[in-house]
Amino acid sequence: MIKTYTLPQGNATSPDVNMYWDTECKILFDCGPDEIESFLMFKNLFEMDGNSIGTIKAIVITHHHIDHLGGLKYFPKSIPVILNKNVLHFQNVNWNLIQGSERVIGSLIDTEDIKNKVLRRIVNEYDASNSLYDRKIITADSTSQEKVTVGPWTFVSTMGHSSSDLIAYNTLTGIAITGDIILPKIFFNAIIELDTDLQNLTSFRNEFYDEMDYILELNPKSLYIGHGEPLDYKRLTSSVNNTIKRMHRTERKITKAISDSKNINLTEMIEKIFKTFIPYDYFLPFSEVTSIYLDNKHDLHTN
Repeated sequence: MIKTYTLPQGNATSPDVNMYWDTECKILFDCGPDEIESFLMFKNLFEMDGNSIGTIKAIVITHHHIDHLGGLKYFPKSIPVILNKNVLHFQNVNWNLIQGSERVIGSLIDTEDIKNKVLRRIVNEYDASNSLYDRKIITADSTSQEKVTVGPWTFVSTMGHSSSDLIAYNTLTGIAITGDIILPKIFFNAIIELDTDLQNLTSFRNEFYDEMDYILELNPKSLYIGHGEPLDYKRLTSSVNNTIKRMHRTERKITKAISDSKNINLTEMIEKIFKTFIPYDYFLPFSEVTSIYLDNKHDLHTN
């Protein structure tokens, strides 16, 4: 049985995030946000259900973003952690380590305030606490879709939503847990991120299409997602189809804008295409446009 614990992220603009507990295998999926209040809420609910932190046999990290990994620092280091090995690249990342990407972003965005918003959001996606230090870690490699098996669970490392995605599939129940790969009604799924040298931006947009196909091929009975209610296969298929249509539509718009312009101004492109969304979040439209810009074989590296 899968028990869901839904926690707030500590601000009004960010959606609540799900943690999942396999009551039979004693495996916890994701750790929640990095705010201590979120962890204490989880701990209280967890104990009210008759559990204790000491009963957790393993923690699974679906990807490295801080709303899924941030709470790990509050859990005992004796609990093994299962993850995509690329998560390790994003430990102990802070503002002082991103000077290269600051130059790259500055070459794309000509407004200092917007540039800083994007930079802060990029840094906030990563774990500055080095919470994986001195823990027992079980890793899988996303470059080969390497698999790790624990009891009825198979864990497959992929990339698309991020470079560090981990898809969990229970062969007995047909349940899959996929973090933020599939989120209905979310228009920005393939998130731009720093490369492993923290000097440039990279996109896994093309891999994201393969990632969605892989999940459909699993044919899960239920898909447990990072934000929102679980999906049956019919809703999963509908969500994937809608996501692909939306991505293709945006790609056509941006590719045409790039081909029509002698001097690319990503700020103007973002504001033109995502004008109504920008007041809520600038980073996600930036991520969307930049990922397509990269896929058009433009090099963002600057000296």
